[in-house]
Amino acid sequence: MPSRLKPWSRRTSRFQATGVAQEERVARVQAMGLFDKFKTSSSAESQMATAAPVRDYVAVASYEGAELAKTDTYYEADGRVYFPADSVNHDLLHKTATTSYCGVKGGQAEYWTVRVGDKELVDAVWSYPHLKQPNYKHLETYRAFWKGVNVEKVAKT
Repeated sequence: MPSRLKPWSRRTSRFQATGVAQEERVARVQAMGLFDKFKTSSSAESQMATAAPVRDYVAVASYEGAELAKTDTYYEADGRVYFPADSVNHDLLHKTATTSYCGVKGGQAEYWTVRVGDKELVDAVWSYPHLKQPNYKHLETYRAFWKGVNVEKVAKT
């Protein structure tokens, strides 16, 4: 009888091969200081959020004096601020054909070029329209900036 397991599920980790229980594996990962990097799907923090939290700070993305995005309902992940799509000035963005795949988030990113006057930053904005990983599902359709775009958090007044 052929195996019904997918090829990658036949592999065993060093911990599985030695019979180490799940709790002990988690304890070892925590002891190595990697728990934030490898959260289990049962942790409260990995549950999909339904709405971005309102913050005490306003996140602002700008380039060459032009405001690209501004919101107090943003997410932070992987050292980046993710802005809701409706907070972004799409008049200054031009979609490109560039795509990339993020294995951690489980999705393909799409990119935009920022144009302000005669200056432009190619592929400086990205978004994931569809994500497979539940830990990152809340970032779908949010926009992140890099490559010269200034992103800062300013206290609300």
